[in-house]
This record gives sequence, C-alpha cells and structure tokens, in this order.
Amino acid sequence: MDADGPIATSFTRLLGIRHPIVSAPMGRASQPELAAAVTNAGGLGGLGFSWDSPERIEALVGAVRRLTNDGPFLANFALEWDQHQQMDAALSAGARIISFFWGDIALHGSSKSRRCAGRPHRRKSGRGASIA
Repeated sequence: MDADGPIATSFTRLLGIRHPIVSAPMGRASQPELAAAVTNAGGLGGLGFSWDSPERIEALVGAVRRLTNDGPFLANFALEWDQHQQMDAALSAGARIISFFWGDIALHGSSKSRRCAGRPHRRKSGRGASIA
C-alpha cells in the first residue's frame, strides 16, 4: 500500500472518501472549518446539529458545502429528543450523510430522512446508534 495513497475499503467506497477517517460530530465544538478540513484531506468531516435551530443548521450545512466544494460530510443527531425539524433542515440544505446517536431512527425518522441518500444503510454502532 502506498503511504500517500488512498485506503480503499467498503466504507470509503460507500461514502466517496479517500481515507477511513471520520471527525467526531461533537455539537458546537465541531465547526464547519474543521469538518471541511477533514473532508478536504480525504476523510469524512462531521457536524452535530441536535440542539441547533433549523436556520442555523441550514447556514452551517451551506458553509461546509462551500468550503468543501460540495464534498461529503455527515450531519449527526441525538435521537433522545425530537429531531424532525433539524433533520429536515439538514437534508433540505444538502446534507447527504446522516448519523444518529442515542436512539432508533425507526421511532423518529421522517419519510424524507429515510430516503436521504437514495438508499438507506443501517448498522448498529455504539449504544444503539444507527448510521443511515
């Protein structure tokens, strides 16, 4: 393997990234500049949106899309609380990869969130989290 080349796995191919590295979407600690830097370096940048307003989410998603030239990044939501408006805002603004923590998407997902990337992908990760 070339040390400077991509690390191809089923994960990297699915998400369209060069390296299997994901930045933690830790709420407001994860800013668009950090998510964009990870994406632009070949990984998957992430932002947490659980406690943001739909308007703020739209602005943050727009910022990441501009900084990455519409590259892949993930939007994360804690499903312990109702996230319908937040998820719809992220998807409407152009987020294509959604991850969840603390809950089951089947209990919270809108029809829009279930078709977010054209086809759903569900895997168990951590304490009941799903990756779609």
